Amino acid sequence: MISCSDDSPTLSEKDVRKIGRLLGAVVAVRGDIHQKRRLLMDELCAMIDATAWVWAMSEFHPDKPPSSIDLEHGGFTGERFARYLDAINHPAMEPVTRPSSHKLQARGVHLTRTRFQMDPNGQLEKSAAGLFGTKRTSAP
Repeated sequence: MISCSDDSPTLSEKDVRKIGRLLGAVVAVRGDIHQKRRLLMDELCAMIDATAWVWAMSEFHPDKPPSSIDLEHGGFTGERFARYLDAINHPAMEPVTRPSSHKLQARGVHLTRTRFQMDPNGQLEKSAAGLFGTKRTSAP
């Protein structure tokens, strides 16, 4: 598993070699962009011990909710993915996505963001949209 300490965001040579081999495998595999993307993300998840991933291409405008153009995913159960979709479409997501929307508009190029980069203060967990991230055992 690839690991990175909080105080040293560098990768070891061993990890860089793993990533290099993975990129070579992605280039070499037969298939369309979606199959290659799935291989890349599934293997990256295995390297970092993640359980699920989402690759989303969305339109962002600072005054509107994000609109997904393309959405691919892996590792979700049907129920967990449904909760994810409910959360990303919830109005409470707007304050979480607004800063990225402003950066995107200012830079004029695509952005790649982790959940922590989009929400460093944990607003999502405290919002109504965050309720969808946890499994409910009873009706709200």
